[in-house]
Amino acid sequence: MDYKWVNKIFQLEHELFSSYLIKLADVKNLRQLESAIQMGVEIVISDGEIIRDNETIQSCIIVCYQSQSIKSLKSLLKPQLIAYKRIFKNNLLAVTLESISGNHRISLITEMYQKTLDDCQEESEDEKLEILTKTAKVLHKLSKQVMFYGKIRPECICIKKDKSIILKYMHMVIFNEKFNKNFDLVVSESNRYLSPELILLQECGLDNSIDMVIQKSSYYSFGLLFLKLFNLDFPDVFFKARGKPALDYILGNSLDMAIHILFKTQVMAFMLRRQEFSIIKKCIKPVLESRWNFKQIIRIMEACKQQRIENKGINVLDKAIPPLREVFYNALTQIFKKFSSVRRKIANNKGIKVLQKLKAWVEKKNLKSTLKNAENVYFSTPCKTNEIPAEAGILVFLYFLIKDVKRDEELALQLYNTLSKVDTNLDYKKLFNDVIKSKHEHIKDLLISEMIVQTYHKDWNYLFPESYLNFPLFKPCQKLTQNQIFYAQAREFFNEEIIVEILSEFCENIQLVKSHILEGLNRVYITALMPSLHGLTTYNLNIFIKDYRDNIRDNINDVHKGATLITMFHELSYFLRRCESKTLLESRSKYTPEKNSGYENFKIKGMTEWEIFHSREESGGKSEMKLFGETLSSINEMAGKFLLNGNFSSIDQFKTMFFNENKKPGLRISMLKGMNYVSFTGLRCGVSLKIHP
Repeated sequence: MDYKWVNKIFQLEHELFSSYLIKLADVKNLRQLESAIQMGVEIVISDGEIIRDNETIQSCIIVCYQSQSIKSLKSLLKPQLIAYKRIFKNNLLAVTLESISGNHRISLITEMYQKTLDDCQEESEDEKLEILTKTAKVLHKLSKQVMFYGKIRPECICIKKDKSIILKYMHMVIFNEKFNKNFDLVVSESNRYLSPELILLQECGLDNSIDMVIQKSSYYSFGLLFLKLFNLDFPDVFFKARGKPALDYILGNSLDMAIHILFKTQVMAFMLRRQEFSIIKKCIKPVLESRWNFKQIIRIMEACKQQRIENKGINVLDKAIPPLREVFYNALTQIFKKFSSVRRKIANNKGIKVLQKLKAWVEKKNLKSTLKNAENVYFSTPCKTNEIPAEAGILVFLYFLIKDVKRDEELALQLYNTLSKVDTNLDYKKLFNDVIKSKHEHIKDLLISEMIVQTYHKDWNYLFPESYLNFPLFKPCQKLTQNQIFYAQAREFFNEEIIVEILSEFCENIQLVKSHILEGLNRVYITALMPSLHGLTTYNLNIFIKDYRDNIRDNINDVHKGATLITMFHELSYFLRRCESKTLLESRSKYTPEKNSGYENFKIKGMTEWEIFHSREESGGKSEMKLFGETLSSINEMAGKFLLNGNFSSIDQFKTMFFNENKKPGLRISMLKGMNYVSFTGLRCGVSLKIHP
């Protein structure tokens, strides 16, 4: 056979690679696994068996490359052959060659791997760390050859029987200089392991800084491999800038100017609980947040392996240090046990000081750091999460409560009077444990938010009821979208031009105000709120509206709908200013100032709701004042019907017609308990004038 065409690809004389040559017929039990086309070359991946010189049978992987273009074959195979020669030595077992009617075929035969990274999630942590270190070394060697691997994914990193690393799809080993031509392929193959840099390149096009982008992208993908191997959730990525400006920040080593990496609560908990295995804190966080290179990664991973060896010689900490969630639960158990003791003392008329001593007790039991950790975990939760960290949230409520009880005697007296009426046999630990175990995340969100913002003495009975069945966990809660007729009417109302115009003042991106309003409506629930609230927009961006019906079995009529629409209107102003927040902390920091338009951010870390309110002047009724122009005392059925009918030509026409309808006799409802009228401009929605959060 004429091997001249092969020499053009391998750039070697026949004798230099003849030892690798076998006939394709010498491969037994050939079975095709996958196929693809890249750069005009047809690629077929199979497994099978070959007979070695010593007559032993060896399982193998056969990757067949076929094309009429020698140039295409050369372009695809050259980086692979360099990699086999300089990095994956002794992995290339054999080569088969064939050329028929101008169709050239080369098959590279390599040793069968034992498993992939995907199969290693149940391995020991030491074993995982060892595999990841070897993987980083392979990727580092590729980068030194000015090459990169375009498919850094767990199913593509293979471990051989001798525990060495091999790459499953070697045709994805690509020269950096060929990145432009392979960009679309790399992006499509990266899938959820795609780095923010490549996402930005999709937006602004390729430039001359490809080498740096490729390497940074590989570091990021490797960081995600680590999280995947340790069964940890990937972080959320938020772009502070987009397009070319953002890419310039990244290339200029100002990553934090372009991208915000938000780690999940689960990852933060893993970091905090594993003192002797702080690889995420020491290595992976810097990899993802600052793009450490492979040399730095390998050095710190080797140090972590050594640290584990030394720690095992001293003490086994794996079982001694519980997960953070367990730490929080244990703290809750201690606090509620203490509350039971306090309730018994209150029943025996021991006085208000038993409450005011709670803060000293927390410090004595070394619980303060746990409470602070709970606050950090809860408020670092991503907005719109489907998994509320309930233990952390309840601890935040208790942390704020204990601080405020010590500081404010009126609050302590209110709580004292409530607890004096409660049966000392009632197990509050069980009540709050039911919150934690609830499968309804929106109910968890509501209850924890109500705890954190609750303020009035009459509301303590709501959170510390005399009867188990009175606990708010058991209240009905219906999503607005379930009532299709009212939902359609609400959409029409909030699509009115004058309504959109007013609400747009609370929206960071005015162009998106209508889509954000619709998103808000889709996150509305109708339920029984604590007595001092008509509406509540949680920091997790769910909207809860008071059910204005006297009986949940009653049909919702026009007066109920009218009151609900106005309350939703109020709450949407909160939702719109917060809707693009990344975390609960950021959502909590946004407010509408009394004197200025729009919204502002406020540094509130470590502050209770009471402290926040008294440190800023916030307008609670700005949206209603713009719509009605004056205090609205109540609403009747005719006014509710007017709101539902819509077609408002102007704000002046709206005001005139609304108040004309609202003067008519008929069914009318009050909206504040114990009062026969309501001032919407004084509507309590989330934060009150009174202490406590």
